[in-house]
Amino acid sequence: MMKKEDAIKILVDCAKLYHENLINNNLLFVFGTVECVRYFESIFLAQSFMHLTGISTNNGVDNTEFYNMCIGRSLSPMDFELKKDGTTKMKLLVLPQVMNIHRNENIKHVTTKPIERLLAVFKKSTKDEKYNSSSCAYMAKGVTLESILLNEEIKNKIAFCETI
Repeated sequence: MMKKEDAIKILVDCAKLYHENLINNNLLFVFGTVECVRYFESIFLAQSFMHLTGISTNNGVDNTEFYNMCIGRSLSPMDFELKKDGTTKMKLLVLPQVMNIHRNENIKHVTTKPIERLLAVFKKSTKDEKYNSSSCAYMAKGVTLESILLNEEIKNKIAFCETI
């Protein structure tokens, strides 16, 4: 069983990374093969942080308040509970890697059968309408944006920069 003090250290450290890397951003994950491309999008808001942790709060602490307590380093062992089924521990052990998911090369394969490779990750502010093709956060080795056969739905999500 994980100790609450250990959980607090992970939560505080990861909240800082979440703030630096993900808060108020969307990520567009493009995966598959260069011939058959699919995608999914994730949004990272203050109220979403707690879901990633597997924590249950006490005393009526809501999701945004929990995140602010982690950022402000005011979270105490009395403020939360670790789930007894072990899911909190599992989530907290991988949480540091999740905070860098937009540039983590260790997420190369997103499915097992058939193998679909992560091809690209685009990052944008929640305020922006489209992702920018020039600010790709991750591109798989040997892959270029031009080599991926993007379907119209994905193309409509990306603002392509003109090359000179």
